[in-house]
Amino acid sequence: MKKIIFWLLINLFSIKNIYGQREPILSFFQNQMNIFNPAAAGYESNTKISLTSRNQWLSIENAPKGEFFTISSERKNNIGLGISFISNRLFVESSTNFSFDISYRLRFSNTARIQLGLKVGSDFFRIDTKNLINFENDPSISNFSSFNPNLGLGILYLNEKFWFSVSTPRILTNQYQNIIVSPLTYIDFYAAMGYMFEIFDDFSLKSNLIYRQSRNDNFAVINTYLNYNDFFDFGLIYKTSNSFGVQALINLKNFNLGYTYSTSSSFFSSNLGITSHEVLLSFNLGLKSSS
Repeated sequence: MKKIIFWLLINLFSIKNIYGQREPILSFFQNQMNIFNPAAAGYESNTKISLTSRNQWLSIENAPKGEFFTISSERKNNIGLGISFISNRLFVESSTNFSFDISYRLRFSNTARIQLGLKVGSDFFRIDTKNLINFENDPSISNFSSFNPNLGLGILYLNEKFWFSVSTPRILTNQYQNIIVSPLTYIDFYAAMGYMFEIFDDFSLKSNLIYRQSRNDNFAVINTYLNYNDFFDFGLIYKTSNSFGVQALINLKNFNLGYTYSTSSSFFSSNLGITSHEVLLSFNLGLKSSS
């Protein structure tokens, strides 16, 4: 485990270049893991439904907005099933991904297991220029749409205090005349992990890290929470895209409500008043899984 942590930290702090707008990584990524890893389907509860709404750079017109919907369900015979839906909008661009996830559990002990996952889905990308002004005679700007089926693979290890994930949610790239036309269809590699530290009675510290690597984009997110009695989480989040923020999560019996506020860590961007907001809602249908 020490080697894994060392490798992730080396890659995190060696990031030198950040490229244009890509599919965002959610601040509460550990709560909707089957978005990027199909092996997470059914890992947490009998059936869990989650929805995140993300509004980025609120002070800028036509800034990125996204919705992320997931269903994760633990089934019999060591099978987990999931559904994930992603919708992103940015100015004249819109992209949508819909996929089915299936996982298989391999149990090593009462507290440790590995899950293997397969994702089958499709990506839709569209450019709609009808509302643009003064671009009628520009041949380089035109309406465009594409549809592409895709596959993804993933592995997830879990025990009582530690989890580790490796995945690629899309192994097929969508190209049109040698141009990658959609941010949803890059071939990405994800590595993620989390650990819970017991502090004292009723209090623990949770830390999670996710790292994404592709041909021209390296990106990471780390969050750390102080947890009280599995009821309330409050912590900080940092993204290597020059942003940081605060997070809070309330965990009721069958309901979770989370909120993230983030702003730019750059001096010049912070003066523009650029902020981003995420709201997470999730429902557990039935009792928590005994696993």
